[in-house]
Amino acid sequence: MPFVAASTSLVVGPADAGCDGAPVRQDDALKTMMTTPHAKMYLMDMLRSPHYHRPRCRYNMPRMFAGRPIIGIVGGIGAGKSLVARIFGELGCMVIDADEQVGRAYEREDVRRTLRQWWGQQAFNADGTVNRSFIARRVFSDEDERRRLEALLHPIVADMRRQTMAAAAGDSQVVAFVWDAPLLVEAGLHRECDAIVFVDAPEELRRQRVLKYRSWQADEWERREKSQLPLDKKRRLANYIVTNAAGADDIRRQVREVLFRILHDRHDSGSREAAGWAEGPAGAR
Repeated sequence: MPFVAASTSLVVGPADAGCDGAPVRQDDALKTMMTTPHAKMYLMDMLRSPHYHRPRCRYNMPRMFAGRPIIGIVGGIGAGKSLVARIFGELGCMVIDADEQVGRAYEREDVRRTLRQWWGQQAFNADGTVNRSFIARRVFSDEDERRRLEALLHPIVADMRRQTMAAAAGDSQVVAFVWDAPLLVEAGLHRECDAIVFVDAPEELRRQRVLKYRSWQADEWERREKSQLPLDKKRRLANYIVTNAAGADDIRRQVREVLFRILHDRHDSGSREAAGWAEGPAGAR
């Protein structure tokens, strides 16, 4: 079963506590922890803890890019996947944001030309930018349209992802790559990841967040939720589970712990390169 990061509370917090779009404080705790003389002692104490159950990694860390693990983030709409990705980024990971890359793809003339052929001028806003709201309504209500759009965009986004990671291959400050993609499992990208992190949150809290921060109607949230793979299937694919229901500090602590464990598993699998690891964290021998 996956490792479940302990939460200080599972009580549903306010709708803006630790959700997508909420501010995240800069946090260098993990970087500090992994380069201090106490790091190895901390790790051993953690592994001896009766609360620690070693995760069963389905992917066995074989796909590491430039010696760093690839971490995929999954979860329901409004669970806080982007928040979790940002926290990973603050801890030294390079975050690959699929939504941002799709936005760049929409700026390409060949893509714009294809969208105009499919849907006419209604696929564009008055200022000439792509009308992503129109496209979302179109593809989330028609499976064939969604597949057609994915066939157009996925190769472009995959190429952007590879280029971004290749450009960071020589950066020793990058400890891992994090893929933040709304349809990571649906697109089959989970098969390219070394670890999958499932972001959990109660359904009603997720719905409140979406209605508040994305200005969606309730039926829009329900339609998009139903168009995705059921959450129990995504959960079963996960190696790690974090719960985003008790505020930003709590989810930040869980993400730190998960990243520490992922990098430790990487160390166990034979990689000794990143995050200060040699025979242990720098200075810990």
